[in-house]
Amino acid sequence: MAKYVINVTFNLVFFLSLKMCVLLQEFHVVFSLHHLHSRKWTDEEIEMLRQAVKHFGEDLSKISEHIKGRTV
Repeated sequence: MAKYVINVTFNLVFFLSLKMCVLLQEFHVVFSLHHLHSRKWTDEEIEMLRQAVKHFGEDLSKISEHIKGRTV
């Protein structure tokens, strides 16, 4: 019986830890998106965008990979 209780407790702690990680990731995404949209692009970011467009053309997915932390 003690092994069963320990096993159930371990599984519950593991599940709750995973759930907390998911919630923290969701919070981070929401917070990051809010932060990104609440400020202007810096001169460096604009130059990175220019270079990415010059290099990748209209491929927005590759441009987004090149410019981390901003949405295009």
